[in-house]
Amino acid sequence: MKKLAILAMLWSGLSAAAALNPLNFSRQQLGKAPAGFVPVNSEATEWTVIKAKVPSTLDPTQLVDRHCLKHRGGTPDTKRYPALLLDHRDYDDLILKTSFQITGGSGVKAAGVVFRTQKDNSAILFAIIPEKENMYLKFCEKGVPVGGPESRIKIPKDGWYHLEISCRNNVINGRLNGESFDSIKLNDMPAGRVGFWTRGDTECLFAMSSLTLPLTLAQGAVNDITRANEHLKRMELIGQRRGADGLEIAAATNAALTGKAGPESCRPTLEKGAVVYSEDDDEVEIIMPVRDVEGDIIAAARMILSSGKLTTQARNRARASAVAIELGKRIQSRARLFR
Repeated sequence: MKKLAILAMLWSGLSAAAALNPLNFSRQQLGKAPAGFVPVNSEATEWTVIKAKVPSTLDPTQLVDRHCLKHRGGTPDTKRYPALLLDHRDYDDLILKTSFQITGGSGVKAAGVVFRTQKDNSAILFAIIPEKENMYLKFCEKGVPVGGPESRIKIPKDGWYHLEISCRNNVINGRLNGESFDSIKLNDMPAGRVGFWTRGDTECLFAMSSLTLPLTLAQGAVNDITRANEHLKRMELIGQRRGADGLEIAAATNAALTGKAGPESCRPTLEKGAVVYSEDDDEVEIIMPVRDVEGDIIAAARMILSSGKLTTQARNRARASAVAIELGKRIQSRARLFR
């Protein structure tokens, strides 16, 4: 029974991870274009989800069956740049991982990823052209690469390129097949969509792809404090970006809530420092202001604590106050709340 319970926990964890990763193709229908994506400069029929053998993430020398995205077909025009964009949301900060292999095509064969893609298809492109032994990080103007740094690469024997790109505070860092490349700063490129990219009729596979958000200072603080506090069941940290009218969840025990609209019940706390207290038989909800060293309010902490028959309201408030003080020490300023 214990083994079954452990397996159930592992399966639920894997299922949750798949649900949170919009680039996971394991639940997509085989033989069809993946749902939730939009083709650009290409037909949907050029993009299909297939099952293929790819290098294992645990041991790259071993091949395992995985659901992959395949691009094949289309006109063999090397000035055509097909892309498949995630029609999900716009991203500025991100961690993007994928492995891809070019398997055929005519003309100049190339593949990669795009991010910060705008409505006119202007974007930042990372691409590989194996026959030139080069990798490129380029700005695309209305979908056409126009300029950017390039560098020589080693061609892997198995043809698989394992890419990891991190973009945070407009600085791009990354690794290709385990080797880091120089940091690059972006200038005036707003948040945009993320997707897969090819050239002409390049035939290629994309596998083991993931898209996540970098761990912010606020999220790290929420994770650490929740993990160490036996009375705190869950927590959300709500703030307001400069120039924005609505509230936003800057960090949460449930990371899937991060970036979503914050509850209006937190506005009196943010604007006036009000403490909101409510409880039932099972748990206590307390909303408290988080202040910087000058005493200015930088966020509202919505905390759910365990309820006990012998625990008084004063004790619950004291526990919540200790959490709010620790958050203020960790985050320090409103400017650091969303970083």
